Amino acid sequence: MNREQFLLVLDRVSRVLPDEIEVVVIGSQAAHAWDEDLPVAVLRSREVDVAPIDDPDEEKAHRINWVMGELSAFDEEHDVYAEGLSIDLFVGPDGWLSRCKRVRVPRVDGTSLTVLCPELHDLCIAKLIAGREQDQMFVTALVRGSKVDPDWLEHLLSGTGASQHELERARRMIAAARQPRA
Repeated sequence: MNREQFLLVLDRVSRVLPDEIEVVVIGSQAAHAWDEDLPVAVLRSREVDVAPIDDPDEEKAHRINWVMGELSAFDEEHDVYAEGLSIDLFVGPDGWLSRCKRVRVPRVDGTSLTVLCPELHDLCIAKLIAGREQDQMFVTALVRGSKVDPDWLEHLLSGTGASQHELERARRMIAAARQPRA
């Protein structure tokens, strides 16, 4: 997904949630808010993970999925989609929400949707805690592309509340990301 597609998805989310004030992009595509020169591994995803902040029954997340989720008409037309999720799925370090970049998406009625995008290190921490293969590729691409500092990632891990197993796996992933390309 390129930056234009990312902004298109955000524009459509603002239309799907016309009364919503803020949402958080809790997935890898939040990186578009921080840097326009991203490694290819970061651009591979076709989805923008969007979490409405005030969505206790997840009705807003379901609405996003229904209107513009995977295999929707929006996806078929643009080859990208949004996945509505619960904000509770994002496991970031202490204070991550305060470090988010705010992207304003104007609406035709004069209001706007504020899209919060986690800082790249906070985003990597969430990926490291999740620990999937695609998360390793994402973090490695940002470390090797000098977009994030692996020493700062190590520091931030202590403020996540993650289990010992998750922390050990995350540290192994950081160590692997530091290794030069084979």
